[in-house]
Amino acid sequence: MSSKISSLPPIGSTPDIPAIAPRKADAPKKDATAPEADSLKLTPSARVLGEGATEAPVDAHRVEKLRQAIADGSYRVDADRIAGKLLDIERTSRKD
Repeated sequence: MSSKISSLPPIGSTPDIPAIAPRKADAPKKDATAPEADSLKLTPSARVLGEGATEAPVDAHRVEKLRQAIADGSYRVDADRIAGKLLDIERTSRKD
């Protein structure tokens, strides 16, 4: 059983489609309240992390030992310790 649909154009032909004008909703909007320059607002957690980054000196010997441990596969991640430190940071930032 087959049905013929006569309202469709033949395969391979392109129907005449009028050019579509851009809608006003698609046009970029000018917001009168938009700031003139970009700005950034840090969360308390980010501020705490940023402050610690400038205070800690780099121990080149320890860094090299860690690189070697990672390279030879002997470095193990202590997930409980990391989670505890992240919670400490979060608790400290909520006091602000």
